[in-house]
Amino acid sequence: MHSDEFMRVLGKTIEDTLYHFMGERIGFALLVFPFGEPDPEAAVPGADYISNAERGDMVKFLRETADRLENHEDFGPVEGRA
Repeated sequence: MHSDEFMRVLGKTIEDTLYHFMGERIGFALLVFPFGEPDPEAAVPGADYISNAERGDMVKFLRETADRLENHEDFGPVEGRA
């Protein structure tokens, strides 16, 4: 299976699973990356992500998340559009 197709299917599966258990549409993002030093010839040379959120909301959320992780802060509710 091609990696783009795999990521699309994985994203749909995550979205459907969240809906099944939460009873409503939930925004999500999944970061995937190889361990160790990136291999420039690898199929996925660096981090990639899938999300069902709008790009602007996802960028904002990722920046806020990185800041909180660096500061060892707890995560509160996040608002956005899925």
